[in-house]
Amino acid sequence: MKTACIAALLAATANAADVQCTLDQWTALLPGEHQLRECRDCKAPAACAGPTHACGGFAPAVCLPTLCTDPNTNCWAGPAEPTASWLLDTSVWSDDQFPQWPNRVYAAERDAKVVDFARGVAQEVEIAGIDLEITGGAELDIGPLFCEAGETATSASTDTANGACARVCDITLDQYQNGAGACVPATKCTATQWEVHALEPAVDRVCHDHSPTCPDGKWESRPAGLHRDRVCRHHTVCNYNTHFESVSPSGKRDRVCTPLVHVCPAGQIEVSGHSATAQRVCRACPAGRFKESRGNERSCAACTEGTYSAAGAERCENCGAGEFQDEQGQSACKKCAKGQFQVLLPHGAHRCQDCPTGRYANSLGNSACTQCNFHCAAGLMHTGCGLVSPGSCTPCAKGTAKAFAGTQSCSDCASGTYADGGGFANCKACDAGKF
Repeated sequence: MKTACIAALLAATANAADVQCTLDQWTALLPGEHQLRECRDCKAPAACAGPTHACGGFAPAVCLPTLCTDPNTNCWAGPAEPTASWLLDTSVWSDDQFPQWPNRVYAAERDAKVVDFARGVAQEVEIAGIDLEITGGAELDIGPLFCEAGETATSASTDTANGACARVCDITLDQYQNGAGACVPATKCTATQWEVHALEPAVDRVCHDHSPTCPDGKWESRPAGLHRDRVCRHHTVCNYNTHFESVSPSGKRDRVCTPLVHVCPAGQIEVSGHSATAQRVCRACPAGRFKESRGNERSCAACTEGTYSAAGAERCENCGAGEFQDEQGQSACKKCAKGQFQVLLPHGAHRCQDCPTGRYANSLGNSACTQCNFHCAAGLMHTGCGLVSPGSCTPCAKGTAKAFAGTQSCSDCASGTYADGGGFANCKACDAGKF
């Protein structure tokens, strides 16, 4: 835009008989060839909410708006009060005197008003009946740039340049500005099309037909949509030496290839071999059986006597102390019975041993037998020890006695003595004449 250049020329000149207004008056009518200047007395205005334009020049005292805030009004609005420069009847405006115009300059409507304007740019300005002449094709911005309906400011006004307006169509209303500057309905994509280029204020929406449905041998990796085209890809091909087809292909999904299990691991046997669409199936050896190494054997070996195994075993375990196994292919060992024991053997035990004399085991699963306690008081001796019983102290039988506490047994009474009951510590002497 061009720099504002204005010449304010007084259209009438005062004659020698002109009357000058006093300082407390204002000029209501300028002198002319057939009229005299008309002066009117200044009067104080009503209380103003904002700044006041003092009486004098071509205007009475008036209340000024605080700011030029109405976007639909063109107004001069200069620097903030009190430094504003107001138009006077003696002002001659040109770019020599005012090389830079303020963004906003204000003058009361009585002093200056826009007679004709377009897009906020003054074509003619009138100041108290005196024309401001626009010379040299220059333009004068009067206040903030005012854009017409349907336009948007594309650049702001500055001290030396006008702002610019442009018609901007509202794309939320599905319209755009065509080459003639009019807002017209935008192209609408159909259900079989997708939006290649989005709608812009001055650019129409561009729609393309969706690609056809995927042919045989391909699948739709991305479905067609409003903002994207359909994408077709070739189905994956499995290498059946290393993989099998775990998911079959279709027009909507790809083939899935899963690595083959080539050899069943230790502890497992092969139930079925692999094919193009099936994995090799391995199954764990059942409890009581085992498989020591990798391979595709179809059977597991049975655990021997004295050993056992859980399911999926690579080897059998030996029975522990107090245990035995007298059968093959078992998942657990048996506990030794009462009266028996078994120590831990390097290859497991297939039977248990009886407790030796003087020892017993009165519970299951013993790794050793308990020594019997043969100590008894005088007149008592220990009996019943062995296998499952610890035994007990019982009275000496008739004809026997035990003089001292200990582990010894009861002894027969000597000649000439007797024990007519049980539990005697000493035998009695026979009466005279008896034996």
